[in-house]
Amino acid sequence: MIEFTFRGVKVCLDFSFFAAVSLLMLCSENKCTVYSLYACLLHESGHLAAMLATGQTVKKLVFYGAGIKIIRPLNDMLCKFSKEIVTLVSGCAVNFAIYAFTMISGVGTDFGAVNLAIGLFNALPICFLDGGKIIVTLFYRFLPYRLALKAESALNFASVVTVPVAAAVLFMSGTRNFTIYLTLLFLLFTAVMV
Repeated sequence: MIEFTFRGVKVCLDFSFFAAVSLLMLCSENKCTVYSLYACLLHESGHLAAMLATGQTVKKLVFYGAGIKIIRPLNDMLCKFSKEIVTLVSGCAVNFAIYAFTMISGVGTDFGAVNLAIGLFNALPICFLDGGKIIVTLFYRFLPYRLALKAESALNFASVVTVPVAAAVLFMSGTRNFTIYLTLLFLLFTAVMV
């Protein structure tokens, strides 16, 4: 792992990040892999900008095989509901804004389409994606604690069931994209581990 500090934030580059990017580049025949990497970086930049704008602190950025993680200090884990929602929504908002710009301007429409896909993917109601985290945050804000726990468990179970169904539907429809199935496998593994 390569580690360095940038403006008080520890940045960790795990070798699995480089391995995953290399594997995806080898398996891809077009620019979409590079566009996806840029779109993911822009997505996480949206989260970071929202955190900084709302006065939250970032302890560590971890680039690893499954993506990019933003880690807060322990004393900053529980922030106000509004700050949390703004932070969670901002990543997808950046992707959707880039998509809208490319469609309006007519420049970089392939990059815009990849941003739309990354934004929609992260908006899925799966517990560890932004959409799922927003739903779980709403559960804990508006439901009694015990009911929120049950609702979160139900959402996680739905994630475990939905991912294999999505893989089967894609396979039966003729989709043979290695990256999609690798992503679905990661989603299933993460949902089971939660």
